[in-house]
Amino acid sequence: MDDIISPIIHFTINPKENEDPNITIKKYADLIDLSEDECILNNYKVVKKGDVFVHNDYNNIIYETEYLFDHPEIKKPEMVEMFFLYIEYVNFFLGFSMTQCRNRGEIAIQ
Repeated sequence: MDDIISPIIHFTINPKENEDPNITIKKYADLIDLSEDECILNNYKVVKKGDVFVHNDYNNIIYETEYLFDHPEIKKPEMVEMFFLYIEYVNFFLGFSMTQCRNRGEIAIQ
């Protein structure tokens, strides 16, 4: 779709057994805190690291990130926001990433 960036919602399920057996949800979330040379996204940075909170008896954490989206199908590069919600659900980490471009009115999260 020409000149459209977002919104995008992505879902992942990762078994805890694929990770370090002592990994916490905080350490799992910290895996998205990449240095510039580790990340393929332009100007990627973690804007806010939330604290672990409990919802429906499960540990949750939310991180806010941003990066410069640059693609031949859009007129000019735009900063986009990407939010990560991780839920520690029994023997799995559930991950939801939500990307939006507030500057263009393309909203995934209210």
